[in-house]
Amino acid sequence: ISDEARASMKAVLAGETTGKKAWILSQPGDPEVAALVASVVGVFEEAGWEVSAETVTGISLKPGVMTLAADEQYPTYVDAVMKAMDASGLDAKSASGYRAYYEAKKQENASWPGIPMRPDQDFVIVIGPKPAA
Repeated sequence: ISDEARASMKAVLAGETTGKKAWILSQPGDPEVAALVASVVGVFEEAGWEVSAETVTGISLKPGVMTLAADEQYPTYVDAVMKAMDASGLDAKSASGYRAYYEAKKQENASWPGIPMRPDQDFVIVIGPKPAA
């Protein structure tokens, strides 16, 4: 993440006064992904957020960066996260209503390899491998 993008992200995140907890899920075993996770975690922590970063097991993440909001109507601090990720220069995507989508897909096919969300998570930032150029 460029210095300019870091500053833009930090400005958006530091302005948020509620929530202030972020969850990041990433693909293990990829040094580029690990470096990007460390960079994103650093920006959130510099802006005063608590961050939980974990790697997935048992599934392969799609390339790129995606913010999954648990509900269609999400708290304002999730909007701040999406704006910060937009400012990152990472071509981050976002989707809302993921919790219901996940549950519906699991009912259709119990072995569907989605990303589970815990009850305490309003969103999760998913960092997969670098997209092919």
